[in-house]
Amino acid sequence: MSRLSLLLARFSGSTSLRARLARATGLMLAGSGLQQASAMVASIVAARILGKAAFGEFALIRSTTLMFAMFAGAGLGVATTRYVAELRVSDPERTARVIRFLFTLAWSFSLFAAVVCVVLAKPLAARLIHAEHLAFPLAISSLAIVLSTVGAVQIGIISGCEAFRAIAINVALEGMASGALMVLGAWRGGVTGAIVGYVAGLLVAFVLRHRLMVSECVRAAIPRRIDNVFSEWRLMTAFVLPAVLLGFGTQPAEWAARILLARGPGGLAEVGVFTAAIGFAHIVLFIPTQVAGPAMPILTTVLASGDVRGFRKSVVELSAVAFGIAGIAALLAALCAPWIMTLYGPSFRAGAAALAVVVAAQAFGAVTVVLRAALLALGRAWVQVSMSQVWGVTLIACFLLIGPRTSLGLATSYVAAFAALVLVQGALVWRSVRPVAPLAAAAEGDVPPEIFFGGES
Repeated sequence: MSRLSLLLARFSGSTSLRARLARATGLMLAGSGLQQASAMVASIVAARILGKAAFGEFALIRSTTLMFAMFAGAGLGVATTRYVAELRVSDPERTARVIRFLFTLAWSFSLFAAVVCVVLAKPLAARLIHAEHLAFPLAISSLAIVLSTVGAVQIGIISGCEAFRAIAINVALEGMASGALMVLGAWRGGVTGAIVGYVAGLLVAFVLRHRLMVSECVRAAIPRRIDNVFSEWRLMTAFVLPAVLLGFGTQPAEWAARILLARGPGGLAEVGVFTAAIGFAHIVLFIPTQVAGPAMPILTTVLASGDVRGFRKSVVELSAVAFGIAGIAALLAALCAPWIMTLYGPSFRAGAAALAVVVAAQAFGAVTVVLRAALLALGRAWVQVSMSQVWGVTLIACFLLIGPRTSLGLATSYVAAFAALVLVQGALVWRSVRPVAPLAAAAEGDVPPEIFFGGES
């Protein structure tokens, strides 16, 4: 056997933190790569079918739906991942209670938010977007609130079990199904058809994830039926509530920025251009996001064992890798910006400058993805809530000050928002780790939280 084969065999059997992260990242890259490619192709085809203005309408509807999903508790998936990762081995019964409790919250909050979305669909379309004909597709999109919120808990359970191979397969299938259905809907029914296809894709993914989730719970010996579910209410203030609030600074800010852009000189056409630009720019965040996804449950487990030095080293390495990869991708995208935007249609070519700027913002955003995972693994969820507020306030303030309100101006505001977030997050992560006591002990109350996290170093 060659040296390379020996090295790969040794690595594949390793249980070290670095090996676990590498294996998980590789699997997630494969699955999410297919999902990202499918989403990108679907977005390009849909934009060419719909045109700039209609594509902007579709984008605003999705952005509004995401905002309602955020209020419904989209962050519950993050809380699920953390607690399943921490408890599934040591306490399967409590893991079952936590899962049931979080599912109850997800169903309750998302159904309420969906009803509110339906009731407010007409006023939102008429008064904010100035397009009353979008009320019906906006009402249809309310189904996506339920599917995405409850689906986030499903993903959290599977991720917490570290079943990354299964997630990769599911994510790939979801991306291909969603993309195909969205394009088919746009071709047959315009904006409304695209929304119907988008919701149908979420439904397909929901069904596939449910079967996978049940399988992983059985494998981890997590009971399917459990009593005293609401005894886990104390998790609300400890982690669940701040996890739910994570998007309160980002998603409403992004939604408000697009509304401001839609009411600017270029109207919905500018929204369409910016949506195309930032949609492609998400490629820059692709690999860093896959790194941070498996990193959070794994780093949580490492902290529970008290390996603070390993945690710090991993955070530094992951941040450097994320910025390096994202920076290279951003540079290539900026150089090819005119050609890339033309893919969406000839009328989108004018948005090349906006793409070049927004990919630079995503390079900074790649680092924030890793730092956010580190803060959540540290149990500093409330701190991360304040970080999302920093990002949102910076984005809106810069966009209001730059003027005129164009896609390029909004892209520049993204750069400022991400740069500010990197500086603040980085300082907080570095000061938050105290190599004194394991996370598990602090969580059980045997060690005051301030001894392990926070305070002067």
